[in-house]
Amino acid sequence: MRAMDKSIEEKISNFRRITTENNVYHPFLSFNQDTSMAAPEDIRKKWEIFLRRNRSKYVSLYINIPYCRNNKCNYCMYNSKILHDPWELDCYVNYLKSSMEFYDPVFQGYEFANMHIGGGTPTLLDNTQLATLFDLLAQRYSFRDNAMRTFEISPSSVTHEQLDLARQFGINRISIGVQSFNRAALELARRNYVPFEEIEALVNSINSLGFEALNIDLIGGLPGDTPDEFRNSFIKTASLGPTSITTYFFRFENSRYDQTMKYSSGFGWGAGSIKAFMENIYETALEYQYTIDNFSTQSLNNVFMRADYENRMSGYPTKWEPTLQNSCLGLGVGARSSILDVADIYDMGCAGLARYNINRALDAESLAIANTRYLLCFFDNRTRLTSHFLRQLYTNREISISSVQSIYKVDLREYFREEFALLVSLGKLSVEGDTVCLVVEDEIEWGVYSKFFYDERTIEEMAKPRPGCRYSSA
Repeated sequence: MRAMDKSIEEKISNFRRITTENNVYHPFLSFNQDTSMAAPEDIRKKWEIFLRRNRSKYVSLYINIPYCRNNKCNYCMYNSKILHDPWELDCYVNYLKSSMEFYDPVFQGYEFANMHIGGGTPTLLDNTQLATLFDLLAQRYSFRDNAMRTFEISPSSVTHEQLDLARQFGINRISIGVQSFNRAALELARRNYVPFEEIEALVNSINSLGFEALNIDLIGGLPGDTPDEFRNSFIKTASLGPTSITTYFFRFENSRYDQTMKYSSGFGWGAGSIKAFMENIYETALEYQYTIDNFSTQSLNNVFMRADYENRMSGYPTKWEPTLQNSCLGLGVGARSSILDVADIYDMGCAGLARYNINRALDAESLAIANTRYLLCFFDNRTRLTSHFLRQLYTNREISISSVQSIYKVDLREYFREEFALLVSLGKLSVEGDTVCLVVEDEIEWGVYSKFFYDERTIEEMAKPRPGCRYSSA
């Protein structure tokens, strides 16, 4: 084998390791650069420029409620604060109000495509606090006629009154974080176990209020779970008839489990485990009349839709229609904003202290938009183009060279000359006329060969934990 061939072989092996062991499948979802802290005025200015240029008309709204009641679930990679006094939530709702007022001049009259209220645990807001939040949103924001407006609920804390308030406001989609019906797995996760009968009663209550859509989340690969137990959880969930069932696969990185659990659980690490869990539910989903357009045994998430339900969300209800090239305005400490192919932005709370300490970031006495700092991950020109190229390639399975040229004024064949030549020689890229396709067999190969469009140092950086990632909630 020639030296060059050996080098390529080593690169493929390294990319496969990062893909499967670190779960970095999609570079365009994992990498940003030029990270810095920014003031609110800087972020508002970037939104002004973006909307003025009108590169995308599709922007969604995300509201983050970063509080939990008694403890944090071990599987959760997001940050939240344990709630000690309801007064903290009063202060936090006021913070959301000031954030809305701050961005009003930019988004006044704008129609958002979708909205998602998540956390944390949004149902920790009492009726008065929740009504205040809904009133603030109703006064300040407009939504498209077909907008999906989602409210995340915890089955152990939501009340019928909260659901009624949500329906009155115009929430049309409820998402329940059931995660599993395996009591042992939930106990290891420090998650409250809610019996099936109580979930069934909750679903009946939701249906009685006339919500358009109901999603239930499940997590496979939790310590203490098995493929058969996960299938049983899916069967119980499907019997409730939600419009969608979103299955996630547990990731150890950034979780709160003891590291010894990673090696003793038997599952939850590597592509083989993902396949074992996901293959076990595919036929079951079809039996219960749930369909999926792009099922993958290597994917970290799959969304099964009830066959009789017309899904307006084009595949993945919580990622804001990737085929529509969207952006997202995130409000609240820990919320992630995304300006498509320009920047990722994280609200880090009081003076940016949330980067290391969520309790200080949410300090009720200091929480104000004037004290807020944002972690700004700004894309340079090459990263922006590469992100756009790979996102389109993944979503549509092919991309038009001329479409990229019309936006970025470059010819992909010249811009990625070396990468194209190498991947074509490996049989992993097809370039015919104006069309480029990545020729891969599965999600793992996609994760490996898409990384050739970045340098190796950049790929290594992708695999490292980054503090800011712990504060994204979309």
